[in-house]
Amino acid sequence: AILSLVFMGRVTINYNISDYLDDSTETKISLGIINEEFGSTGNIQVMIEDIDLDTANTVRDTLASLENVLTVSFDPYSEGSYKDGKALFVVLVNGNEYSAEGRAVFEAVKGALDTQFAGKIHYGGAIVEKMLLRGAIEGEIPFILVISVCLAIAIMLLTSKSWLEPFIL
Repeated sequence: AILSLVFMGRVTINYNISDYLDDSTETKISLGIINEEFGSTGNIQVMIEDIDLDTANTVRDTLASLENVLTVSFDPYSEGSYKDGKALFVVLVNGNEYSAEGRAVFEAVKGALDTQFAGKIHYGGAIVEKMLLRGAIEGEIPFILVISVCLAIAIMLLTSKSWLEPFIL
């Protein structure tokens, strides 16, 4: 128990389920080919409300200048990118949705835009979704642990002959 407590913070969690595939499967081989040909990329979607075209073009240039950003997709003449004063930027990141580079780019995007567009900015995309999922899982683990320990103690109280035995175990 003491060793578990000491090393608990050093345990890493691999959220990338493709790492668990056997190397001989077609999916793993295909992912390897895609990674060799195009590199490992992820994306961040940024939508800003109440923005004019000139400001949107400035935001696109700001996002494109960030480190580890490969491209920023924004076409001011397409309804898929700009409609009713709302602009959608798709930031392609040099790093997949599980990488430290992807998380760093997301933090850089938030740092560059959150103060200027407070309350008018929304994020999406693979990198953001995986970060939210990771945060939710890490936040729920202590709750799950408490419930598990309480259930184990309750079961032992019901099935043992002594009241003290479950707490010793």
